[in-house]
Order: sequence, then structure tokens, then C-alpha cells
Amino acid sequence: MGPACDAKQIGWRHEVLEPGKNAAAGPAERDQIYDTTLPGYGNGGHNYGDDLSAQQRRQVLEYLNPL
Repeated sequence: MGPACDAKQIGWRHEVLEPGKNAAAGPAERDQIYDTTLPGYGNGGHNYGDDLSAQQRRQVLEYLNPL
């Protein structure tokens, strides 16, 4: 399954691989794995927008989704 947008979750469809890139069948598949354990590749987000309510945050994501 290639990258595809998940409109309901507002993000990319993904599969979590516990062993990370070591789970790849070969070099081509390894290139398709985004390893969040590497420095600078984290998936923790940032603080910007933390003062938004849950509803406001969802509204911003819904606004940005089709762009």
C-alpha cells in the first residue's frame, strides 16, 4: 500500500513497524519507511497552537486537509 491521505484521521495512512527499517524486505521497501527514531525525524509535533481547544484544533486540521 502506497502513501494515501486518510481524510477521517486527517493524516497519512501508515503501518507501525516495531523493528523499523529492519522490517523491510529490501532496499526499495526500506526507502519507503520513515524512521521516527532518527534524530530530526521525530513525530512528536511542536508547541505552536497549544493554546487551541480540541474543537479549534480539529477545525484547523479540517481547514488544512484539502489544501
